[in-house]
Amino acid sequence: MKRVRKIDPFTGEHEGRKQSRDMTEETRYKWDFRCLSEECNAAFYWVRPHRKFENTKEVDSTFRRFSKSPHQEDCRFDFENKVSAHKNLTFFKNGQFHLRINFPLGSSWADQNPEKGRLTRAQKRAAENNKGLKAVSSLSEMVHFLEREFGSLEDEALENLVLDYQGRSYPWREIFAGNRHYSKLFSAATDENEDESRSVLAVLRPEKEIAGNAKGKRRFVCAMQSGQTERGAENIKPVITCETKLSVLSVEAAIRNNKTVLMAVRPFVSPTTLTLKNRQNTPVYLYAYSHNQITEVKAEYWKAEAGQKKQPVQRLLFDSP
Repeated sequence: MKRVRKIDPFTGEHEGRKQSRDMTEETRYKWDFRCLSEECNAAFYWVRPHRKFENTKEVDSTFRRFSKSPHQEDCRFDFENKVSAHKNLTFFKNGQFHLRINFPLGSSWADQNPEKGRLTRAQKRAAENNKGLKAVSSLSEMVHFLEREFGSLEDEALENLVLDYQGRSYPWREIFAGNRHYSKLFSAATDENEDESRSVLAVLRPEKEIAGNAKGKRRFVCAMQSGQTERGAENIKPVITCETKLSVLSVEAAIRNNKTVLMAVRPFVSPTTLTLKNRQNTPVYLYAYSHNQITEVKAEYWKAEAGQKKQPVQRLLFDSP
């Protein structure tokens, strides 16, 4: 686990929470550490950052549970118990709960051709030798699984969740962007340190169809929220471009029924947009290559900003590919 409760070893009083990354050799014995759930008294100890695989891979610090200190029955932070119940879909590693997925996380070439994606020969051989292992096949199935196991996509226990896709790992805290995290959509699309935009799971409220792009693909504009861009706080307007008929049907159904959706995307911001000094909002383009990238979710995940009014859909530049 990356966070635990810290307990005064002399008084037994709860003194808040502690992140593993904030620990040092000097502070590791200052407190006793317990499970984040106040109903659970499982004890943990700190593991310093270290390197493995002949010093080629760095492993972050974490908290590990003492083997003789079990979680309370049905504790939502008992990831090892959840893994034992879903061995074909999950595994436990470095204090984190890993979930295998096999639906597109965006619009890259590897996402469109997962069988020819980032898997190395060794990974392909490993997959062939583990026929019993499965993966969650759609975003809808993933949402159902997480809500059943944790109650909500926003449960704090999910800070320990890692999604495994095509040989890569995606920590939940980095990939999940609720509607109040539109800044993630912009930063993921414009990170100069990445050879392609990062994957994001975005909570969206599709509003209406707008003119198609230059390739004739149907597009739908979503409700705006404020977020941080290169110019500071700004309105960010997600625009979904549908590459398939099934993805169109998914978005149309959400608009018709006024539903909130979760979408797995690799966001794109046009270079032309970034050069406009007087732009009223910042369009962020999201591409749907599969209906498995989109699913309706509970309305509670959409939290409109205080005082926010529904704004008219404005004409967008035809500058996206």
